[in-house]
Amino acid sequence: MDFFSTKLKIAGLTFLIKSTEKELIELTERRPPAFISKSAPVIEIELVFREKKSSFAEAKDSRKKINSGYVADLEMDKKGKKFFVNRKKNFPSPKFYKGFIDTKKNSCFFEINVPKLFYPDFFGVCIRVASILFLLKKNALLVHSSAVNKGGKCFLFVGPGGSGKTTIARLSRNSTVLNDDINILRKLNGITMVYGFPFLGKITPPNPGGIPLKNVFFVKKEKANYFTKLSRIDSVVSLLKNEFSSLCFSQTKYLFSKNFGMAADLLAGIDCYVMEFTLENDFWKDMQGL
Repeated sequence: MDFFSTKLKIAGLTFLIKSTEKELIELTERRPPAFISKSAPVIEIELVFREKKSSFAEAKDSRKKINSGYVADLEMDKKGKKFFVNRKKNFPSPKFYKGFIDTKKNSCFFEINVPKLFYPDFFGVCIRVASILFLLKKNALLVHSSAVNKGGKCFLFVGPGGSGKTTIARLSRNSTVLNDDINILRKLNGITMVYGFPFLGKITPPNPGGIPLKNVFFVKKEKANYFTKLSRIDSVVSLLKNEFSSLCFSQTKYLFSKNFGMAADLLAGIDCYVMEFTLENDFWKDMQGL
């Protein structure tokens, strides 16, 4: 079996992405050059695609569910180092993709069985699933969010689908959007940094980021701009509700205690708010007084 490969830098870490589909690797390499890495990889992701022509309707439905809810069943081995993805036969996703993630060896393998039309979607999904666990090991969280770099400081807008994250990105003129759907929080040298995820954004090419976090806003569309400051515990709980291990895995009991402490550390010293906003860009003006 022939593999094609490229190396991506995600949150400062080099991932080796190997795939049986040359076109997907070429598509990946069209991302902004700052994502392409020449460093030695620390994490390896191997993806084997097998075209399944008879499951078009099911795969389309699965893609829709992936974008709105759980995408994987997670089962940990007794040593706590290896995670099996979609091993259970009664879980819907195994007919489309399954595999394992070895966090001790920093490697993983996925087999994807879908019509070729859906290869790019499941390519991004599998990399996201693997990234969640590998980045947790590095004390980093993937968050359902839009991240905007304004003047060298990053503002993170967090919320579920339809809450206004992409709208905020579109209204953030003269600023750099890292990713309008998925971003990464990672603490380096005592500073919480924000990194854009290279896949699954909806507008503008993603940006790798590496920008200090200024504030976090949990967003929802309303008829007026209004900000409510959250306590630290409410900030942590709200972040965890939008963190991808809780959104993407049907079982998170293995991860919750670690994630709670990590989220508290990432948000230490960061002011967080509930942000109600209108469909205009004047919310930036209102934020200046916070």
